[in-house]
Amino acid sequence: MLIDVQDAGLNYVLNGCLLAIAAVTLASLFPWRLAGGRNRWTVFLPWLALAIYVGYEFAMPARMNIRLDLLLVWPMLCVAFVAWAVRALRIRWLRRNRA
Repeated sequence: MLIDVQDAGLNYVLNGCLLAIAAVTLASLFPWRLAGGRNRWTVFLPWLALAIYVGYEFAMPARMNIRLDLLLVWPMLCVAFVAWAVRALRIRWLRRNRA
């Protein structure tokens, strides 16, 4: 397991959240087509990653004061939000050129 906090149930929750953030980040990098209104759900992926991260932080015990896991989590969130910004600009560009 990536994270071990000496509690089996909490380990599953924390590692599950970490893997879910990684999966959402990878899904946000796929070049889904946005034309015709399909696949617009991909613009909500970073917000889903942020919600999972909030759950991850609430599940993290207070005694964990050295947080090297954030060196992995924060870059993944940044990548997801940069992909979101590119997608949002692309949607705006498609709407502007359609009119």
